[in-house]
Amino acid sequence: MTLTFVKHDQAAFNAVEVQLTDALNHIIEKSITDFTGYAFQLYATFVASSQELKKNYQLLFESIMSQESNWGKDMKYLIPALSTYVTTVICKHPEYAAKFSANIQ
Repeated sequence: MTLTFVKHDQAAFNAVEVQLTDALNHIIEKSITDFTGYAFQLYATFVASSQELKKNYQLLFESIMSQESNWGKDMKYLIPALSTYVTTVICKHPEYAAKFSANIQ
């Protein structure tokens, strides 16, 4: 994967992120089920590699944490990818994630 080759070059990594963001947002917004899990996994990689929690990462986290339907049995195929994203945000930015502690049961 391209990210493996650019992970040590932050400028190149950021360029890949910029190129993929619109496509990943489209996949998530349109619920393209074949690719949604991959989109969340890529976003988890971006969060893990970034020093700051960008606004789009925050909005994605807020959406995941505020909608209980994201964790229902209809979404069982997506729970591993959602969990990866949520865990990454919690580990990388615990002060931000703490705002949503009431949503974590």
